[in-house]
Amino acid sequence: MNEDASAGALEAYGRARDLLDGPLVALCLGDTTSAIAIGAGPRPEQLLTVELGVGSIQARHFHGGVPDGAGVESAIAAVEDAIMPLLRVIPGAARLVSADPRIAAVAGFGGLADHGGSTLGIDAVERLFDRWTARVLGRPASQDPMPVSGDFAATLLILRETLHHLKFHGITLLPPPGPDGSPHP
Repeated sequence: MNEDASAGALEAYGRARDLLDGPLVALCLGDTTSAIAIGAGPRPEQLLTVELGVGSIQARHFHGGVPDGAGVESAIAAVEDAIMPLLRVIPGAARLVSADPRIAAVAGFGGLADHGGSTLGIDAVERLFDRWTARVLGRPASQDPMPVSGDFAATLLILRETLHHLKFHGITLLPPPGPDGSPHP
């Protein structure tokens, strides 16, 4: 099990629980696996590891570190295969949350401030994906500074496919903890 991703999902769940009501799904991406914590109470009822990591997507699908069309298509298929089984365990009214710095970096290109606490909707993620695709196909960085690196691409693909296939409307990014570790800055 990827301890860092599991710890990150548990930490995000706890912080989100202090801020939000209702069922939650906390997502944390790791290099080789990712983790989700699912629940509606003070502690998650489930902590699941998904065989899907940012580094493993890069290594298997983005040869040379920069994605190409075939690599993107195979990465999308791999992400779909890994997350589709989760649909049966996700509560229908659950809110997707994360404190993952990779997801926050992607969300920053979608207009969310670094401090978090905002929701990046599925339409905004789709616009990010369209912009990213244009960058991969040759739009110069002078027109759009969005990265085309494998790390950014894998994070964006995992986020996009998670939202689409697990039927989330968006992802709420948690603000960083306060200096004393409290959920509020």
